[in-house]
Amino acid sequence: MDVVKLDKDSFYELRDLLTTVFTKRNKRETDFEKLFPRIFGELNEYSTSSHYGVFEDGKLIGTAAMYSLDYVVGGENIKLIANGNVAVHESYRGKGVMSAILKKINEECDKCADLCYLHGDPVRYGRFGYYEGETEYLLVFEPNAVAEYFFRPMQDEDVPALQKLSESKVEYIKRKECDFIPALNSRYRQAISVFDKEENLVGYMSYSEEDKHVEEFAFVDEIEHDVFGAFAKANSDSIEVLISGYDKLTYERLKEFATTITKEKEEPTLFRVVNPKRMREIAQNLGLNEELLYAPYLT
Repeated sequence: MDVVKLDKDSFYELRDLLTTVFTKRNKRETDFEKLFPRIFGELNEYSTSSHYGVFEDGKLIGTAAMYSLDYVVGGENIKLIANGNVAVHESYRGKGVMSAILKKINEECDKCADLCYLHGDPVRYGRFGYYEGETEYLLVFEPNAVAEYFFRPMQDEDVPALQKLSESKVEYIKRKECDFIPALNSRYRQAISVFDKEENLVGYMSYSEEDKHVEEFAFVDEIEHDVFGAFAKANSDSIEVLISGYDKLTYERLKEFATTITKEKEEPTLFRVVNPKRMREIAQNLGLNEELLYAPYLT
């Protein structure tokens, strides 16, 4: 079975296959054009060249993605590959299509990555070397009026300051300035700028209105709990905030303000470690158990 890297001629067929397969799998509309507008909004070579696929009689019957990301943890650069978009046309399942594609992707990742990850069923992907990572904390914050903050959709003029703030965190993804807002807006989320009562720009968050879930955030001066309380009040409902296990200090600081803390996720992050020595060294430098891998939140 031939597994090939896709080219731009397969763009629309790729997008249609992903939308069809994931809509049925998720039991709700999963439109990749709307879900990932910077990747699938319009014809571009990046989206297709990041995918491998299998064709039969000229038809794309299966695919999976391999996105290379520059990931920084504790000041150390990690070559991270975000794998995913694993989809096989329902008429061709059970014929080894997924296995062939993932084996090919593993071979390519071994040449360039420190760490690979994807989301999904641990049983399904465990046979390809992907295993559950360690803790991601989900904290629930209730509405309160401890401090006054204002929120609006992020604007281009906000990006330079907010990108610098992002890169002050213990972990972050290196992004081009032009990609910052589109990345935070992916997966039906919204990039939100936060201002204090003096109208100073004090941070940002990436928020899913549907799930009431904050996926990424960065603020000045350790004001997170006040901001989350004010944002919950503005939305008249509690919000859920994700904190990566790498960011232990933020978790320890915020947990006393949360009404609920959980470590469970419906779709766990799965890791395939290519360079275990490097990952252990980084964990040690952060004062974490060197045997543990923590799940980054990626957009």
